[in-house]
Amino acid sequence: MAENRITEYNKESKTVSWFCNDHKDEKRYDVTDNVIDFINRLIIHIPDYHFLTT
Repeated sequence: MAENRITEYNKESKTVSWFCNDHKDEKRYDVTDNVIDFINRLIIHIPDYHFLTT
């Protein structure tokens, strides 16, 4: 995820707002997640230690 997709971080309510674009209908979706849920969504895209990326 590119950092510029994060639109807001609210420290008091512990939420992260971000957006994504659906490539099927070219619509922008704004999402607000709890910080823990956001990190969980993010780390699933980190490859395993010995996984080769080229």
